[in-house]
Amino acid sequence: MSVIFDAELEQWQVRDAPVETTGFTVGYKNGFCPTKAPMTELPSRYEVLEQLLNESQVELPNGEPGLLAKNEFRNAVKERLPDYTEQVSKETDPHLLLALHRDLCSVASCYCFEPCSLKFHSTKTADEGIGGKYGFADNVLPSKLAMAMDAVGAKLKAFPWLDYTDYGLVNFKTIDESKGTKDPANLKAIRQLHGGKNENGFMIVHVGMEAHTGDLVRHGDSLLTAVEKKQHSDAQAALTGLYQTAKEINNVREQMWKWCQPASYMKLRTWIYGIKNTGLFPNDECIYEGCTPEKRSYRGETGAQSTIIPYLDTVVGLDKHYPKNELTDYLLELRDYRPYQHREFLSFVQQRASSACVEEFMRCDVCTVVCLLRVLNEIRAFRQGHWNFVKSYIIQNHDHPIATGGTPISTWLPNQLGATMQLMSELISMVKEQPEWEDKLAKKDLKSSFDSIDHTLETVVKYLQNEVNELRAKYNQ
Repeated sequence: MSVIFDAELEQWQVRDAPVETTGFTVGYKNGFCPTKAPMTELPSRYEVLEQLLNESQVELPNGEPGLLAKNEFRNAVKERLPDYTEQVSKETDPHLLLALHRDLCSVASCYCFEPCSLKFHSTKTADEGIGGKYGFADNVLPSKLAMAMDAVGAKLKAFPWLDYTDYGLVNFKTIDESKGTKDPANLKAIRQLHGGKNENGFMIVHVGMEAHTGDLVRHGDSLLTAVEKKQHSDAQAALTGLYQTAKEINNVREQMWKWCQPASYMKLRTWIYGIKNTGLFPNDECIYEGCTPEKRSYRGETGAQSTIIPYLDTVVGLDKHYPKNELTDYLLELRDYRPYQHREFLSFVQQRASSACVEEFMRCDVCTVVCLLRVLNEIRAFRQGHWNFVKSYIIQNHDHPIATGGTPISTWLPNQLGATMQLMSELISMVKEQPEWEDKLAKKDLKSSFDSIDHTLETVVKYLQNEVNELRAKYNQ
């Protein structure tokens, strides 16, 4: 399967890809976002599915309790949901299929976790949901739901379970179309599972970050081209573009504190868990009635299913420094939960970067190394910022030691953060060993950036190690 660049459309296209998967063709305009705005309402032939989702939320838009708040959702699905399997099998529009995957998987998540939410809210110790227990999910999906999900997933080459694409990338609309999608204030979620302003805020911040990925892809392409042509000045310009775009993404990420309050996150977290390794399903299995095989086990929705950081890691060669352990295996497993076009594009970029010997080339020039360090520092800031979210949004409010994707909560993020900082430390030492390095950096106005990164890294490394050791002891992980 080859990936080719369409210069007219400015898109990387997977040759001979099924048309159903083309809703996520990667390009300079849309980046890792869908090529068209997500479908906000299903066609009338899916009217009942639309109605169920509009009635389901724990907190409805009008302030009233929805079906999930009253333990009535699963019965409503059993009684009202038609078997859409034959109908969805006929669909070929990629954007409709993406909307159907979003909506059917949302129904499945609500169906499975309705008992978990009810138990959580009956055992919590504070109004915001601190300390509640989940119990077990309903581990049997009725055939009319399971088979329809399976049919849509097969067309999209996606797992039939709620993922980051469903919850974020195809789950937004703009308030003012002319203002675009980069500002979360101009975005609104299409579907919510719990409901309320905090869940909406959680979703739209992720979309706001993804809206910058067109520039990320453009600068990444420029970097690989510069390396292939052995042009350090062009590589430095491309790395500067990557750094500036990554910084913009981090600026949006920091808005999470404003849009979603830490304690309130616990209300929505229940609905985005997976089946695998979460402790919420007996034997880590859910029965998909009528499907082959019936017993399924999938990872839950997590920001780690975004393509942003894996792309940055790959295009600058950081992926070659991942530690060889179970946590890295999980990171690589998550690539299977991204849109098909993203998976193929990432594989292509990995092959291209490896063939060009990206990191080896960049190490040959001290100024290029510092430009690389600026990108790595933004990757470090992103991972550390995510780790700070985990501490404030989850660890301080709950004692369930497993993340929504099924990883140990105290060690997963520090694993990749540590690898990032280790490479940065190595490159900083290398710079300081070069003759006249300070003068060379000063001539290109890079000295102050280098000094700032050097100081920040030294402080962060010591702090992180102490933190992780304390949490590993607490959770016995």
